[in-house]
Amino acid sequence: MVRVKLDKQLFHRGEAMRLRVSASDTTRTVVARMYGAQPVYLRWNPEMSSNTGQMVIPGYLAPGKYLLTVTAEDFAHNIG
Repeated sequence: MVRVKLDKQLFHRGEAMRLRVSASDTTRTVVARMYGAQPVYLRWNPEMSSNTGQMVIPGYLAPGKYLLTVTAEDFAHNIG
């Protein structure tokens, strides 16, 4: 199971979106993707006990709603 936590729900162009993702112990990689932005590989942060990273919202995106997709892959290549 993958659980995503954001500092807030609304972001503006050029703003950094900090991601905090909880996943199982067997997780190998965690990646966040959004249209128009580069994929972000989240890394384990022992202080926060979760995978963390940040994605900058591209300044050229038109205002609107965009889907953030976070996937986790374990050592057996199962994706959640």
